[in-house]
Amino acid sequence: MMIRVLLLLSSLIAMWVYIGWRILYTLPNGYAIIFAMLLLLVEVIEAIQSTIFYLIIFDPTDRQPPSLPDQLWTVDVLIATYNEPVEILKKTAAACKNLDYPSEFLHIWICDDGRREEVRLLAEELEIGYLTRPSNEHAKAGNLNHALTHIKGELLVTLDADMIPKPEFLKRTAGFFKFHRVAFVQTPQSFYNEDIFQFNLFQNRSIPNEQDLFMRVIQAGRDRFNAVIYAGSNAVFRRSAIDSIGGFATGTITEDFATGMLLQAKGYRTVFLNEVLAEGLATESLPDLLKQRIRWGRGTIQTVRKWNPLCIEGLSLMQRILYMTSFVYWYSGIGKMIFISAPLLFLIFGIPVLNTTLSGLLGFWLPHFILSGIVFRVCTNKVRDRFWSHVYDTAMAPAISWAILVETFTRKPIPFRVTPKGVTAGQTKFHKELVIPHLVFLAISVLGIIIGLFILLQGTDQQVKESVLINLFWSVYNLIGLVVSIMLGWERPRMRNTERFERSYKIVVETEGVEISGTTINISEDGCRILLNHPIPLSKSLKLIMYGQETHEFQGTIVHFDLHPEGFQAGIQFEPLNLRDYQRWIRELYGTQPEKTSFQLQRGSNSISVFLEYFKHFQFLYRPKNRKSQRIKTNIDCQVQLLPAVTLLAVEEAAAANFDSFNRDLRMTAMRPGEIHDVSLQGCQLRVGNVRTCKPGDGVAVALPHIYQILIGRVVYAQPSGKEFLIGVNWIDEITGRRVMEVLMSNNLRR
Repeated sequence: MMIRVLLLLSSLIAMWVYIGWRILYTLPNGYAIIFAMLLLLVEVIEAIQSTIFYLIIFDPTDRQPPSLPDQLWTVDVLIATYNEPVEILKKTAAACKNLDYPSEFLHIWICDDGRREEVRLLAEELEIGYLTRPSNEHAKAGNLNHALTHIKGELLVTLDADMIPKPEFLKRTAGFFKFHRVAFVQTPQSFYNEDIFQFNLFQNRSIPNEQDLFMRVIQAGRDRFNAVIYAGSNAVFRRSAIDSIGGFATGTITEDFATGMLLQAKGYRTVFLNEVLAEGLATESLPDLLKQRIRWGRGTIQTVRKWNPLCIEGLSLMQRILYMTSFVYWYSGIGKMIFISAPLLFLIFGIPVLNTTLSGLLGFWLPHFILSGIVFRVCTNKVRDRFWSHVYDTAMAPAISWAILVETFTRKPIPFRVTPKGVTAGQTKFHKELVIPHLVFLAISVLGIIIGLFILLQGTDQQVKESVLINLFWSVYNLIGLVVSIMLGWERPRMRNTERFERSYKIVVETEGVEISGTTINISEDGCRILLNHPIPLSKSLKLIMYGQETHEFQGTIVHFDLHPEGFQAGIQFEPLNLRDYQRWIRELYGTQPEKTSFQLQRGSNSISVFLEYFKHFQFLYRPKNRKSQRIKTNIDCQVQLLPAVTLLAVEEAAAANFDSFNRDLRMTAMRPGEIHDVSLQGCQLRVGNVRTCKPGDGVAVALPHIYQILIGRVVYAQPSGKEFLIGVNWIDEITGRRVMEVLMSNNLRR
């Protein structure tokens, strides 16, 4: 704690010393002061916001849930939906049925604003309540308020359609309501899929979800001041408290933000429990992310316009400050655009926005820059650092800035749109319309950097040289954020319909009357990937017994085979489960706590690794894995004879008529050396030298060392590789494939 206090105090002092220096000594003369004052205003606002942020993260709450009382409350669980896929709703509803809470006190409702027959049938199948209404007035808030007229529970849970609660959700939250002034308990919104920064930039789980800073750090800090923001889902309310403010707030598209503030203004206590008790789907594309944030930003402005935190009765001074901080935050994108533009004004047009020397900047700005970076990483428990904040802010600034200005000055109506979830895409797409501002700024930045370097090479006086160096560094820093934002605009295809979770469970596969033991590599709602030590032939349909937190039985189908560093892996798709087994499987998949490291930046998650990983893995075209048979990496020498397509049929007939004679005759012909890279039931991959031509449709005869049999196949692709050809071969029939697999395993020819 002492180190934390020293870091925060040191950073605060350095920051305000820097601001004082900026005000007193760095403003230019003449018309340039207009641009300089604009930049200074942004820096002062950012310093105020940072001071409040430091106050929040200084001593966040770390609550432990109280035990449940002997007399339990009745609870209604409301799943709000409009147009989300039924498959997503089914998972959430099934998980609600898994809640560890007495069934006689628990009622689950799907609140369907889409008035869909398939959703009504789903509720009927799951034996839970179904509510709908004739209109969509007030969107989600109206949907929840309509539900209030039908339910009678003492507590109510609000869940978005994709938020899957863990079995202990109510056991960990309901105990807080023993304290009579508690109005709601908010838990973090966590996500089981990768957000677009993790996914599109190939960072996977080496960086936390972009929302974790708010959901895990800021909310815990606000809790100390009774200023927790209701996040719209994963929360439990006291029904009487909601009734006291007339239901969920309407007149704004962010009813959650307004509802929490109104309850606090009524004098109620709100609680943040920093435990992942429900997980959902993060937005899965850049357009959807920007639409979501624009809705949040404009909704916050609407709320402040209707219920100004500075004027509303009942809020404490700190609550007012924190809610106004949330309001001001949405204008930070405009500040980011100014920061990007400022050095370019000097490099291209010669307009100085900062009148200083290099030594002055190093003496006042550098300590602030270094200390604030350390505080950001250390005091947020590695949830965020300066580089990733720079990337997030740069990526979203242009779109959000424009939308915030539109809302501020025009009050243009905003139609409510549900953020799409569970969307899959099969091809790479570049969202050029969303990154045009970044491309423009990138081009101008490159121009500015070139001009700056030209000035330095020309030779100039020391003061001009220092000014150019300062603005060059500034522009390069901005340029990195712009480039990463453009990289983000290349949307990777999401080939999987469901998310996979890495779990190592013992598994037994029953195939053709034989039991084979292995382990799972990962599991999903509709399948798994298993690891076997040896490439044992499997039947297409098989039975699996999996030993996880519970024991599960599946009927499955092989969908692909592939290599694995530890042996052989197979992808299996499950046949549909009955309702009871489906609920148990949902509990297995989503009922466990995520690893704590998934909420922290991992070593090496920096700008260099972003570029290395991106250019290492990026592809314009992605092909799904559809290998249907076992593939064994062999790398063994062989003898190869290429056969023209016109003679392949005759060779096949000769082999069928007299196999022994065929083998003997073919071995007497001139065969050339080659290498088999890998082999499967369907074919192999060869590397052959001294080949003039080879094309799809030609025949191939392959002789393995120390083996009498000759293997015949057809060329499906041939790629020149230096003086060699890389040739893909399909065997002429499955018998050939089985023969080669048996030969390889029995003769131990795999290297």
